[in-house]
Amino acid sequence: MALFERYVGYKRSLAGRQAAAATDLSRRLELVQTARRQFFSQAELEGLFGDEDRYDDFTAKRLAIESNPALSAAERQRRIAELERRLPPALRAAREEPVKHLRLAEAEEKLKRSGEGAQAMYQLRAGMVGQAAADRLDELDREQAGWQERLDGFKRERAAILGDGRLSAQQRQQAVAQLQSRRFSPQEALRLPAYLPN
Repeated sequence: MALFERYVGYKRSLAGRQAAAATDLSRRLELVQTARRQFFSQAELEGLFGDEDRYDDFTAKRLAIESNPALSAAERQRRIAELERRLPPALRAAREEPVKHLRLAEAEEKLKRSGEGAQAMYQLRAGMVGQAAADRLDELDREQAGWQERLDGFKRERAAILGDGRLSAQQRQQAVAQLQSRRFSPQEALRLPAYLPN
């Protein structure tokens, strides 16, 4: 309870301090850390704010590098990569997690352009996201390919029905509806309008 009361006191003490340094990140972080030292022991600081402080320090340094006009783009990139390498593994993983799927998508696209096969794709995925996720992505690829094959067949048959001048408009509409019910479940049929021309 005493720790909680000190935490509330600390949060109240921040209100005026942060407003004074709202535009300067480094100054704001310095004020926050000064306030924390007034309310908490070193062990409490580490337990309550350790990871947050390390990440805030990383962010402030990264922003300073990015805004330094004296550095070339390559030097900025090198320094930021070095900062990231120095992050503790858990923080590095947390930072990489939100963009992991983007990196995977870029790597997959590059692999496809190079003409590599399904085995190379599986190995790439397993290396980047693990074997279980690679298995799920493989299954998703198969499902997507099956859907696309059924969709392409439906489009061809639908076009033939719509282009058949021997049928009335109502007969064409009925034939397309029958074709759709044979090819797709009611849930799948809900997706069809997004894939079909008007």
